[in-house]
Amino acid sequence: TKDDLYLRAKSELTAITKRIQAQKQEKEELNEQKKECEESKVQLQKASEELKREIDEEQKIIDEKDRLIGERERRIYELKKRTQELEKFKMVLDYKIKEFKREIGPREEEIKEMKKKTKELDGELKKMNAWNNTLADTVE
Repeated sequence: TKDDLYLRAKSELTAITKRIQAQKQEKEELNEQKKECEESKVQLQKASEELKREIDEEQKIIDEKDRLIGERERRIYELKKRTQELEKFKMVLDYKIKEFKREIGPREEEIKEMKKKTKELDGELKKMNAWNNTLADTVE
């Protein structure tokens, strides 16, 4: 009947109105969530940019340290090479010193012997001079 149709239509209208209200509420909630997500996205983008900047700065520091390490490694290599050269040179000089000491040893003995002979000859010369003076005095 007419009243039944009216009641059913009214009931459907109420149900549709409630669904519309629920959908509006859901839409508002979704819009609020969307706004929060967009704000979060902006914050994350800022944080991401800041982190990228920090990474770039750290990478520059790392690159500089790598460069310094490379320079120091080259310097160490050069110093080690120079040390090896000096060690070789030292060995040669040590050998030459030993050779000179071997040569000096016998010469020092020769010098001692010559000094001894020189003293002996000097003594003989003094005796001869004294003898010559005595003979010269006698001849006069």
